[in-house]
Amino acid sequence: MRFKLNFFLFILVTIVLVVASVFSVITLRGELEARFEARKQDISEKLRVNLAQALWNFDEHQAENVIDAELGSQDVLAIRVFDEGERLFLEKFRDGASSVQAKDVARVQLRWHVSPSPDIAAMKRDAQLGFVEIHFSRESLERVMFQQIRNRIIEIITLNVLLGVALYLAMSRIVIR
Repeated sequence: MRFKLNFFLFILVTIVLVVASVFSVITLRGELEARFEARKQDISEKLRVNLAQALWNFDEHQAENVIDAELGSQDVLAIRVFDEGERLFLEKFRDGASSVQAKDVARVQLRWHVSPSPDIAAMKRDAQLGFVEIHFSRESLERVMFQQIRNRIIEIITLNVLLGVALYLAMSRIVIR
């Protein structure tokens, strides 16, 4: 009788902990994905603004400085800048790699505003300079998720061991024989 009661309580608590952990991991995954998308948009916008002048002036040194600043982010693997003829203008990789196989690539058009006028006709006259390809890494996101899942599993095992010991001690003290 005591064993059945302990086993039932043990299974019940385990199920509650697993459901709570799954919910927590799913919620965290959504938050991390939203933050990752926001960082992608932020990096894309900064490169769109900052690389346009460098490409307009064919200033490779300025473009390298802009790209180096963004390669400092753990979310960026590589940045490739192309001119209006889709010829490679500049290509840089994080950590000295020579190639990259990123599944998450953003392509941002680079335009130079010829006229300071904000009207639509002036915007149509803006010069198309080329585009920048940004290769993003989901490695940091996956690493955080792996750590979170590992921590949840350790938490469930620890709580189950403590619960098992507590139930055994409690039932041995109570007169259920």
